[in-house]
Amino acid sequence: MVDLARAALGTIHRGPERSVNALRSAIVTTPSDRQIRTERVFDAPRERVWRAMTEPLLVAQWWCRGNKLVVERLELIHGGHWRFVEHAPDGVHGYGGRVRSGTPRPDI
Repeated sequence: MVDLARAALGTIHRGPERSVNALRSAIVTTPSDRQIRTERVFDAPRERVWRAMTEPLLVAQWWCRGNKLVVERLELIHGGHWRFVEHAPDGVHGYGGRVRSGTPRPDI
C-alpha cells in the first residue's frame, strides 16, 4: 500500500544544499510559554501539502510515529479546534489546539 502522506509531502529542504526526509526534520521554536511553532519546507505542491495537513486519513498516516491515530476533531475554521489521539505501545496520548487559519495561504 502506498503511504499517501509520504507521497504527498516528498522531501523537505533546509537550505539549498540539504534535503532530508519530511517526517524527520523541522524548525521548532517556542514564541511564548503557551505556544510551540513548527516550520517545515516541503518539496511538493501547496495543494498536496494542504491535503496532507487537513484530510484526516492523510494526517493519520504521518502524525504518529507509525502508531494508530484517531482524528477526533479537525475544524478548519479560524479558532476551530483540532484533537488527535495517538495509540502507542506506552499508552494513549492526546494532542490538540486551535486552528489559526482554515483556508490555504500562500505560505503553506
